[in-house]
Amino acid sequence: MRIDVIKNIDMVDASAWNALAQANGTHTIYQTYEFNRIAEEVYGRKDESFILCVKDNTGLVAVFPLMLVTVKGKRVLQFMAGERSDYCDILCSSRQDEVFELVWEYIFSRHKEWDFINLVNLPLESGLVRYIKENKDIKNLSHRSSQDEAECLSFTKDPAHTQEVLHKKKVLGLRHYFQSHGDYKVLHLHGRDQIEGHLEGFFAQHIERWKGSLSPSLFLNGQAKEFYRRMVQALPQEWITFTMLQWNGQVLGYHLGFSYGKRFIWYKPTFNVAFAAHSPGQVLLQEVMEHAYAQGFEEFDFGVGTEAYKNRFGNMVSYNNSFRIYPSKGAYLGYYLPVAIQWRVRRLFSKLSNPTRLDVPTRFKLNRSES
Repeated sequence: MRIDVIKNIDMVDASAWNALAQANGTHTIYQTYEFNRIAEEVYGRKDESFILCVKDNTGLVAVFPLMLVTVKGKRVLQFMAGERSDYCDILCSSRQDEVFELVWEYIFSRHKEWDFINLVNLPLESGLVRYIKENKDIKNLSHRSSQDEAECLSFTKDPAHTQEVLHKKKVLGLRHYFQSHGDYKVLHLHGRDQIEGHLEGFFAQHIERWKGSLSPSLFLNGQAKEFYRRMVQALPQEWITFTMLQWNGQVLGYHLGFSYGKRFIWYKPTFNVAFAAHSPGQVLLQEVMEHAYAQGFEEFDFGVGTEAYKNRFGNMVSYNNSFRIYPSKGAYLGYYLPVAIQWRVRRLFSKLSNPTRLDVPTRFKLNRSES
């Protein structure tokens, strides 16, 4: 086997890429050629792509879709679509250990080109997670985050639970308020022609929804807007479902989600804060879940995050791992020691300023904002 490093995704055969993605056990829309191509176009710059294509005499064996970016002065090797993906992985369904050995040997042979590797949202069942955890050389150089949960509602696993979720009296009562007090409409739109004209309203409502919070809207960033525009323009129209709730001429809420394979993914919702007292966000979720069920999807994936509503509706939990991997023990300590010292100083200061406070253990984890 050999490795080719590709600097532009257009140089990779799309059908071969997607065949590997389909065969991969952790396959989602986030691993498709189309999704990664949009990520490269919007978030990449010339020569930043670092796509490792493993080949043998039969053709493409594996794809490791990476990108080399600069973050706070550090050269970071990360998943190409990691910023916008709930699930990331290397695409490799056979000869995994052989491929992983070859890939890591190659990456570390070029260690002078990067400061650390940041791999986020790797599903626990990924072969790459197992390999990193079991490889002593990599493990000694990595700073691994705690696991992140991803909730899912399986429509087929527990039909009784599904019916309970789809007929929650409280949520149906909230919807009834809008239905009985005016003109209430639900639109499920597909394709560029139907969706594109509503995107600016979607962005504006999301910005207003999160204004003044600790997590301001991602759509304050022009690149995020462009990424969503490109998804609507370039992804196959059957992959995106764009839902709008309209009431008396106003938009109560929007949701852009993915209809892909047997899974519907709850991706980016927002609601009109002017009607927050009547919980349009809950009504929106109910409408989207009902639509996914009616369309015959087997799973409704709430994505990464521990929001309380996901636990109320879901009946399956999966876990993602994230890793930071350094080129040497010294580089790892160069990152970790200042963080550890800063944490201990803060903890000591907290004890001195409030000696009666209970000493509660703190767990640190890496997240995307750190990278």
